[in-house]
Amino acid sequence: GKIPSDQAVVLNIFDNFKPSDAITATAKADGSFAFNDIKMSEGRAFIISTKYNEIVYVSDVISVAAGTTQYDAPIQIFETTNDAAAVRIEQMHIVMEFDQTIVRVGELFVVSNLGDRAYAAAKPGDPTLNFSLPNGYKDLQFEDGILGGRYKQTPDGFADTQPVRPGTGNYEIVVQYTLPYTDALTFAQKVFYTTNNL
Repeated sequence: GKIPSDQAVVLNIFDNFKPSDAITATAKADGSFAFNDIKMSEGRAFIISTKYNEIVYVSDVISVAAGTTQYDAPIQIFETTNDAAAVRIEQMHIVMEFDQTIVRVGELFVVSNLGDRAYAAAKPGDPTLNFSLPNGYKDLQFEDGILGGRYKQTPDGFADTQPVRPGTGNYEIVVQYTLPYTDALTFAQKVFYTTNNL
């Protein structure tokens, strides 16, 4: 893609793991940016972020080291696509805990995007990835969101609204729910994407 002009870049400052300040700069035509006269105190960390095509991209975390006054923090941004052809489930884990009347199910999805574009919905807030759940599930919970927020209810499970950036295993979802159980359980779950390891 082409480097955008006048791209806003934000330096997010954390002191002892707590947000303390945010400073905005504008990237030059070659994509470079700089933040000057920043205090390099002990316990301070930085994350640089930028929003491109409605997706927020961030740098690695920079922890201030004694005697170091200059850091390089590149951010890679991507054009987007609405085609999920490059999306793979790298790993899917299913853990079941049986009680007398219910089964508690925990699932972890580790997702990869093998393409060179971020996979995103055509409209921000619309579903990106869809996940099916077994018939009869109840008490659906997520590790990092709620239904009606990041996650949307679907007829056969749920959908996520987050984009999937290019890369291997850089996107994870942890979900929990219960199933009714008496004596025996038939478990069937449809998976919509190529799955490498289950």
